[in-house]
Amino acid sequence: HRDLHSFPTRRSSDLAVALSVQNVRAYGNEANASGSASAGFVYLNSGVTSSLFVNCAILGNKSLGRYGVYRPTGATRFVNCTLVGNQAGSDGGVTLMFGGDSIALDNSIVWNNSAGTGNDIWVNSGSASANYSLFNPSRSIGTISGSNNLNSDPLLVDADGADNISGTLDDDVSLQSGSPAVDQASSSVANYPIADLLGRARAGAPEMGAY
Repeated sequence: HRDLHSFPTRRSSDLAVALSVQNVRAYGNEANASGSASAGFVYLNSGVTSSLFVNCAILGNKSLGRYGVYRPTGATRFVNCTLVGNQAGSDGGVTLMFGGDSIALDNSIVWNNSAGTGNDIWVNSGSASANYSLFNPSRSIGTISGSNNLNSDPLLVDADGADNISGTLDDDVSLQSGSPAVDQASSSVANYPIADLLGRARAGAPEMGAY
């Protein structure tokens, strides 16, 4: 895996590309140049045609403005990802969507993100779906369609670590043995990773999230 931690700015792109991010831990990145700075982790410009995140732990990223995690362009999918403890000062603790944007969650966990409006996902326009994922619909704005989803505490080992600060390297978002997300994912989703973020083979009924 690769760690993206405490970089001076968020990642950005204005090229015509399909973005693919796999086996990454993105911890504690910030967009803080001004009060309206957007996208704590990834800012996607209009040239990006789609984005795919697989086996990623995205924790404690912050923006002073909108889009705590990423500013979308077009279609985005998260597969076996864990998005926890991200923050936006204004709108969309994970993201805020406009016309032409879509987000799909497969085998993923979205939990305890925060924003002035739309703690998790704000579907202002566009579309959102989730399948075999764990999230609390009441913390998003707009409709998230899909099936086989859960809405209960994922029982992560220690999401903000011993220092009680989300987005630092002592955070542990693996699942406790009694987590409702154990054995609840699907191996049939597109781009399903056969190993988790630590390289451990997924066998039998897989877990939701990156671990």
